[in-house]
Amino acid sequence: VLGLTGLALGFAPFGHLVRLGNWTVTATVALPLALLLASRGRWTGAGVVIGAAVALKPLLAPVVLLFLFAGRWRALAAAVLVPALASAAAALAMPDPAGFFTRTLPFLLHGEDGFVRLYEASPAAVLPRLGVPPALAQGLAVAAASAGVLCAYRRWRRADPGPLRLAETGAGLMLSAFLVSRPSYDHYLLVALPLLLAGLPYAGSVARGAWFWIALVPQAPGLTWPWLEGERRRAFRDAFTLCVLAVSVARQARTGPAGAGERVPPGRAPEPEHAPAAPF
Repeated sequence: VLGLTGLALGFAPFGHLVRLGNWTVTATVALPLALLLASRGRWTGAGVVIGAAVALKPLLAPVVLLFLFAGRWRALAAAVLVPALASAAAALAMPDPAGFFTRTLPFLLHGEDGFVRLYEASPAAVLPRLGVPPALAQGLAVAAASAGVLCAYRRWRRADPGPLRLAETGAGLMLSAFLVSRPSYDHYLLVALPLLLAGLPYAGSVARGAWFWIALVPQAPGLTWPWLEGERRRAFRDAFTLCVLAVSVARQARTGPAGAGERVPPGRAPEPEHAPAAPF
């Protein structure tokens, strides 16, 4: 409740999402639910949740990499089969199922029309507005996204105890995708932000770092930003938030302290999550 209140009062994209009534809200609910199921060992259920969300809107498709990282093949199959079967069933009711490949898919891969493109926050959309050649901007965005996925994999491999491993890996995958995806709007940040905010009680979490909060400053309602106040220029503010958040999460793969993710009562040493394995 406090988190939602804070987002409503201090994070402009939350208000944008509420006013738009966009399907993005399904992803903001599905991702925490899927990670909660995974944290309790119900990986197949997590795959079904992600698959159902992807069937409604393919925003959470990058999360299937988490199942790949974890070697959870049944969950991966569920995340792929649920939207595939739903799409096949929907195609039977369409007058032109091939239109998905001839019109919809090219539309998604190349961004939207010239007016809506002004609101995209990915570097691939923002850098050309600053004079960077589009091909170079796209290449830089792909390189940044690839580095983010690699950092998310390293974060998963670090395997410290506690819930931060799942949350930060999932958030890292989504932020990496937003760096290169077209379109990439400000309210997409709500897919990753609640997961990161939920880490505040845990030592070593992204939300305890200064750069996390610096990234959110441009999104605070009421602050005046010269030259960036117009709606068509706020994408530069959104791009700053997206890039700084992505870098903050990626740094956890390398700088996260040992034992991060545990809440230990004062005066009590942390207990091992399980007994050490035999050496043979």
